[in-house]
Amino acid sequence: MIKKSHLSYFKVNNFKRFDSLLLDNLGQINLIVGDNNIGKTSVLESLLFSENSTEFLHNYHRTLCFRNLHIHPKQVYSPQNGQLLTVELPKINYLSFLLKDIEQALEIEYAYVGQKKQNLSLETMQASQFTGDDKNTIAPHTAFGFRFFVNDVKKEVGGLVPSNYSMHENYIPFVPINKGYKGELVAQYYDAIHNSKAKRKEFKDNLQLLIPDIEDVLPSKINDDEVLSVYLKEKDNSVPITRYGDGTIKLMRILLAITKSEQSRLMIDEIADGIHHSRLADYWAIIITACIKNDVQLFATTHSLECLQKFVTVLKREAFTTYQPLSRVIKLTEIHADEVRAFTHSYPEFAALVETETEIRG
Repeated sequence: MIKKSHLSYFKVNNFKRFDSLLLDNLGQINLIVGDNNIGKTSVLESLLFSENSTEFLHNYHRTLCFRNLHIHPKQVYSPQNGQLLTVELPKINYLSFLLKDIEQALEIEYAYVGQKKQNLSLETMQASQFTGDDKNTIAPHTAFGFRFFVNDVKKEVGGLVPSNYSMHENYIPFVPINKGYKGELVAQYYDAIHNSKAKRKEFKDNLQLLIPDIEDVLPSKINDDEVLSVYLKEKDNSVPITRYGDGTIKLMRILLAITKSEQSRLMIDEIADGIHHSRLADYWAIIITACIKNDVQLFATTHSLECLQKFVTVLKREAFTTYQPLSRVIKLTEIHADEVRAFTHSYPEFAALVETETEIRG
């Protein structure tokens, strides 16, 4: 049974290339497929919405960083004594890269399982549109502001100031493609794994798929920086995880994100990227099991037919048949140049399509 903390319905208007996109009949494990450049990653990004305006804006802003579009405040220091003189705010509205039409509101309608629909709305405004009351709540020198509505009630007015990027903070439930090893994984490890013997064992056991002789994973110091390192059986010294391939690092990142996203949702872009085809089935088994155990609703994209086939293969295993009703494949289809629709297939439908070799990816 899909939990009440999971989305059953989601609709977004005026986001990226989408005038409007509806996802319905959602499951706990949702695999999103479709042609290249149809907007699969954009769907994941739109699902980073929050009822909290600060988190909402921060999550959406960080997706631009993942695309190497960095719009941040700039700290200006004195050349004489190195003291901070001022903070220069960007002169560009970063939401112009997220909204299809900056003059229109970003609108989101959603429902959790067994609950009624709710809606969020974000409007942007330029300094010339600030009222007297607005100016009292908007940061000085900010050229752009926002109005945030929850269920059609204005909840907040504020300055549209992009968040500063900190490697050890600002976690969002999104695993981008080709992220590689970054220092924030250590912070995620401490938050999600370190203080639980059971979670550390589960983490280690899951990594055995790609590191068979692993004995433990712990932070270690290298040149005064903490990195996650692997301890191997019959070896005394640790090995930095960076010595392993991208697939190992990606699995580690996903496992940490699943644990940290307990009782919430997690978005993973190109979930099979970097994983050898011979490991895909067991890889899926680990991820599905971890999501179920941590009550995580997963939304993942893939362009790989083999990934989709192994998804079906795992769900046929005796230990996984109870998860078939929780699983969906969502196909994005371009109806015409300005319209993309999402078609949700439950397990019997997408399994039959895969088994009959019907192309459902695009």
